[in-house]
Amino acid sequence: MRKDPPVVGIDLGTTYSCVARVDETGKAVVIKNFEGDNTTPSVVLFEDGNVVVGKTAKESSKLDPDNVVSFIKRRMGRDYTFQHAGKSYRPEEISAYILKKLASDSAQALGYEAITDVVITVPAYFGISEREATREAGRIAGLNVLEIINEPTAAAISYGMSDLTGEKIILVYDLGGGTFDVTLMKVSPVSFDVIVTDGHNELGGKNWDDRIVRHLVTKFAEATDSAEDDLYNDPQTMADLQYGAEFNIKRRLTAREKAEVVVQRDGNRERIEVTRQGFDDLTSDLLAQTIDITRKALTEAKKKGFDRFDEIILVGGSSRMPQVLQRVEQEFGMAPRLFDPDEAVARGAAIVAENRSLMKRIHEALGQVPTTEEEVRKMDARQRSVLESEARERGLDVKALLGSMAMTDTAVCAKSFGIVSMDEDGREQVTNLILRNTTLPREMEKQFGTFSEGQTEVQIQIMENELTEETVEVGMCKQIGSGSLIFGRAMPKGTPIDVTFTLKRDGTLGITARERVTGNHVNVTVETANVIRGAELDEAIRRTAGVTVLS
Repeated sequence: MRKDPPVVGIDLGTTYSCVARVDETGKAVVIKNFEGDNTTPSVVLFEDGNVVVGKTAKESSKLDPDNVVSFIKRRMGRDYTFQHAGKSYRPEEISAYILKKLASDSAQALGYEAITDVVITVPAYFGISEREATREAGRIAGLNVLEIINEPTAAAISYGMSDLTGEKIILVYDLGGGTFDVTLMKVSPVSFDVIVTDGHNELGGKNWDDRIVRHLVTKFAEATDSAEDDLYNDPQTMADLQYGAEFNIKRRLTAREKAEVVVQRDGNRERIEVTRQGFDDLTSDLLAQTIDITRKALTEAKKKGFDRFDEIILVGGSSRMPQVLQRVEQEFGMAPRLFDPDEAVARGAAIVAENRSLMKRIHEALGQVPTTEEEVRKMDARQRSVLESEARERGLDVKALLGSMAMTDTAVCAKSFGIVSMDEDGREQVTNLILRNTTLPREMEKQFGTFSEGQTEVQIQIMENELTEETVEVGMCKQIGSGSLIFGRAMPKGTPIDVTFTLKRDGTLGITARERVTGNHVNVTVETANVIRGAELDEAIRRTAGVTVLS
């Protein structure tokens, strides 16, 4: 066993989360939680001063719904707080409790005091706010987040490292509990290049559950002459229906043609049956949305010269629904492959985590990361000894170790980024400098000019949007940062200003604006309003550190 704890990959899911690591044989394996399960419900219960995460918390949602938080991933990067016992909890802190449980269980399962170094996955369609919020959740949990990577990329890495011998273009259709992503990738056993990505952050298995709940409410109200609003406004009833929709209806219909649930309220008891065809009819428009998003992504791929793919990979627990497999095959003329839907993302994240950790250790020890046998031959005895030691630890020779470090992956940005500018008529617009599905990292510069005579400063407003046009309406965008470029004196109209956007591989954005005449410049900090920071962040870190998360 290693002296140092392993780095792990965490699939921080909307409904269920999973942790994996690369074991001593070089294989990515899932780490079981305290209860002995491969996945942990992403549910948090606040109870009598304690924080409970996982299966017990999920089961408590039926009995104590007011003190249970579910689907918090959908709130990341948004203005939301959960109130309990006079305290406010932001999405980052609630997610931190989930992460803390996952890390603690993993450390206990592997026999370490603590695990700190992690790679966390996010939906490919997450923007800057959601990614930053996820990173802060890791920080609050006391973790060192090595990298944030996209879920479809992680799934493709798991697939490529386990099943591929050559190069393929694959379509990754990722339908999880709360989000949907579709990504077209060029993959091989050592390279994983994203071509295009698209998705929807509020389209997932929960939407299918909600349709069942709505159907059950309608049927129960009709049978008992009740008011539907009364049922919707009863937290206890709704928690029971949500649980029944997922476990008694949706999951059973994966293998059966019909399923039923008993609904009880105010002395009334009704047995309601749902057939698979009925379920498919209730949710057909949701499935159609995933197909529309997929077709849109493929249209974007054609613009890049990719008009085919070799295989369709289905990941995400909700992709198990028979309607998904049938519709995807019908639409794209190819039988999709259901690939390790619950664990592929965590396994892929673990592979990335091990790769990054290995390269960091070797760089720190040698001052370089060799990529060829020729470079190894030029090393001195001490340097070769370091490589041989790392190889032996994995049961490899040095050549195989070099191969494991040769893994590369590229990403694209899921959003477009620009600044507010003026058109010739003085109307505000957004000029995009970096368009969505641009390969990362990317640096783009564009020249603007002052709009009025005698301006002494300009405001730089950074905007995020989902459009692919160079110029878009302000109302279609979200502001994610701002800054002031001060000249120090009045400047003539049309004074040139160079704006540079630098979007890093991990999705972080840097902006610089420079006025050519005076040389004044400003570095614009992207500080999203809905991400925890300052005193609130410090308090969340302090509070979380003092909490032992229960199972």
